[in-house]
Amino acid sequence: MSSLRFFCAASGGEFDLGFETDEDTFHRHRLKLVAARCPLCGRTHRFLLADAQPQTADPMEPPPPRAPLILLTRSGQA
Repeated sequence: MSSLRFFCAASGGEFDLGFETDEDTFHRHRLKLVAARCPLCGRTHRFLLADAQPQTADPMEPPPPRAPLILLTRSGQA
């Protein structure tokens, strides 16, 4: 299982969307559009899941900030 980290262009940091996925599920849903309020800059960012960097947990590394997840429909409505 891997957590999904996304890059915030405004702050230059990474943040975690707060859920974990296995490799198969990640690849099947890689074209899903998600939006999340960034805990680093406060803006809402929109990403494809394919933009995420899967990250396995390292017990020695503190977790990145988590953001609330908003799944979008094809029309762009939450």
